[in-house]
Amino acid sequence: MKKWIGWLLVLVVILVLGGFLLSRPKDVLYDHVQATTQDLTTYYSFSGNVEAKDAQSLISTSMFQVNEILVEEGQWVEKGEVLLTTSQGMKLEASVSGEVSTIYVREGDLVTSGTPLVDVTDYEHLQIKVKVDEYNIIPVSVGKEVSVHVNALNQDYSGSISHVTKEAQISSGIAYFIATVDIEENANLYIGMSSEVKLVNESVTDAIVLPMDAIQFKSDETPYVYYQNENDEVISKDITVGISDGVYVQVLSGVNQGEDILVPKAIEIKTPFEMMKHSNK
Repeated sequence: MKKWIGWLLVLVVILVLGGFLLSRPKDVLYDHVQATTQDLTTYYSFSGNVEAKDAQSLISTSMFQVNEILVEEGQWVEKGEVLLTTSQGMKLEASVSGEVSTIYVREGDLVTSGTPLVDVTDYEHLQIKVKVDEYNIIPVSVGKEVSVHVNALNQDYSGSISHVTKEAQISSGIAYFIATVDIEENANLYIGMSSEVKLVNESVTDAIVLPMDAIQFKSDETPYVYYQNENDEVISKDITVGISDGVYVQVLSGVNQGEDILVPKAIEIKTPFEMMKHSNK
């Protein structure tokens, strides 16, 4: 008995849905979009974090007593400037120009080999190192301009590729290279901020484009679109496409600028009980 009831419900759904689709106007089944012209660009995208281009972590290489600390945190120092002296008369210098970010010791401290002493960081010259897999490495070359989007600030900054490693690193069977991107100086950027680096892949101007959802694909991946002919019949035609930025697709042939294209709407299927409930409201 339960089996027959189940089949009966399925039959009711089919009949209701079929009648609904047959009686529904064509305009309700489709949205209308027009083919427009615009510039279109695709990008290679890589992720990384902002870091200092130059930094020094001064670490003791022997046992000594700190005699005098000549700098303080937040102070800017030049390369070669003495940071501290030891009771043995050694002068420990900055190997980079930058800001004294952390002082780990105090005057009079007795330190052993390997003890962190002072960190110096150049916050004015920042960079991002990104992983580039072997299949995308060819277009990534020194001197190319890139766009850097800093997620926390929701801002874009300009940058350029300053270095690309010549030897790949292997991780989980995947070979990748490290590209270094120098970023324009900006006071709002902080070390550690997550960023997306975009490098232009392909670009076209005045291209005829359609939204991605306007383009359908056959089982053999041939792209096509729906349109309404002079008899108000909905028919399809094959097209050829070019690049896509993930939102719009370039149409190389088959569609003219300003042509009206139909986009199938998603059909919401309700059970007979839901339809009855809705009709009783």
